Amino acid sequence: MLGCSVPTELQQTRDLVILEVQNSPPLGTETMALSHGHSRAAAELLHHEVSLDFCLNTAKLLLEHERELVGFDFLKSISGRFVSSPDLGKIILLHIEFLLQRMKEPLAKQKIEDIITGHYTGKQLSPEILNRLHIILWDRAAKSYEAKEAVKEAERCDPSSIFTQFSVYKVAVLEGNTEKAVEAVVAMGKLAAKPAQHEDKLLADGSAATSLLSLAAQIALETEQQAVAIKALEYLSQHSQDCQQVFTALKCLVRLVLSKVMAEPKENRTKDMDMLVTYLTSAWNLAVQFENCPGTMRDFFVLSFKFSQFCPSDTAVLIAQKTCLLLAAAVDLEMGRCSLTLTEQVELLSQALHHIQACREIWNVLKLTGDFSKDPTDTLLLVYEFEARAKLNDPELDSLLELVWELPQIETKILETIASLAMESPAYYPSVCKRALKSALTLHRKQEAIDAVRVSKCLHSLVHLSLPTGVIDTDACVLEEVWGYFEDALSIVGTTRTVGDSVPQMTGLYSEVLDKLDRAKGFLPNEGHH
Repeated sequence: MLGCSVPTELQQTRDLVILEVQNSPPLGTETMALSHGHSRAAAELLHHEVSLDFCLNTAKLLLEHERELVGFDFLKSISGRFVSSPDLGKIILLHIEFLLQRMKEPLAKQKIEDIITGHYTGKQLSPEILNRLHIILWDRAAKSYEAKEAVKEAERCDPSSIFTQFSVYKVAVLEGNTEKAVEAVVAMGKLAAKPAQHEDKLLADGSAATSLLSLAAQIALETEQQAVAIKALEYLSQHSQDCQQVFTALKCLVRLVLSKVMAEPKENRTKDMDMLVTYLTSAWNLAVQFENCPGTMRDFFVLSFKFSQFCPSDTAVLIAQKTCLLLAAAVDLEMGRCSLTLTEQVELLSQALHHIQACREIWNVLKLTGDFSKDPTDTLLLVYEFEARAKLNDPELDSLLELVWELPQIETKILETIASLAMESPAYYPSVCKRALKSALTLHRKQEAIDAVRVSKCLHSLVHLSLPTGVIDTDACVLEEVWGYFEDALSIVGTTRTVGDSVPQMTGLYSEVLDKLDRAKGFLPNEGHH
């Protein structure tokens, strides 16, 4: 029943409670003696190491079968047993629920007051328990307006409390007073924006305020008051520190505003479209804030792109869409480099390709609207696509490379990047790497001021690719190619300040290559054959 194994002795005790509860009539004067049997069996459970959920299920069983005396006593007992547990609130909440069900309002009220007192004196309950308590009380209030006068008095005495405004809000929603409900949400939003100005310690970190705004939105959605829900979600997206909560709020906002747009005449849609642009901006701003959380950053960029699809397709929106997708692809690739499993990596690389292709479609449209000759998007898309397809071993890689080689003006940095990516695991394309490095080297030679460090790296990589296992057992053709790289290196370092450091580092390997090359051509006798 509970999804875990229990000792035989404990199971027998539990079975005794179940058997007696199910087979005996409800407690009355004539059956009072049976209660002692129930009580003894329930008390016996507490002599064993049992979980809280086990005890709560037992209490529910007793109370649902009208064993109030034993059930409530058992709840008191387990409250003492688990007094130091962080889940104590579950026991208190169950106690309150059954007291209200049994029309024992005074006792339930006392329990609730104890919770409030404890919350302010260090015995704080979890947000989940508090939210559940709010819902219980809200359901209770929905059956009676007796709370209304108390709310009016609280509003008069302490209007600057977000809890007061939340109570005002609930009554307004219950009455269907949309204007009053929106006013209360606005007041809550303003109070949430400046928690430090209020004495309430619960608002110090803002979590209580955003919890109340979240609950306000939930209540509005459940009662189909979309205008109120939109306002609550707007404040929630502005003030919550929980990125997932903000993400959900923005998605809900877009759905609500879109449904509102579809239901109104075209001439009235301008304001709502402006709201969508505001949500687009919010998603973008959040994306750039989560640099240390790439998954969240990517999600916000994608969300921002989706929002923008509901905006007019002018140049500014197309640029925003292109940028969102380009950045989403970049994050996918970065996460792919760090992924722990092959499955995860394949998924991220495939997702990056999807964003790249969507971005290229938008970019092709955008280029028709003006001069973007200085925009690096074409090059970035090629490099990103190369990385994704190379690591996925995609058959379309060859046709993509032809586009790269045919580029009229390609920078050495791009060629060096392609060379590096061609050999970055799981990609392994040494021929592609070699061709890119040779092209980069050709471009370097044409520069007026040669960058000796980058040239040195190119040459070093070319030597490494040509001599993967060292000099021994390498044929003469390869050795001649390698010697050509060495000569290039010598001519370059000879004209730079690095000559003193570089030549000694090269001498050993160069001598070995030259010696092997001479032997291969027959210039020197082979050792061992005099």
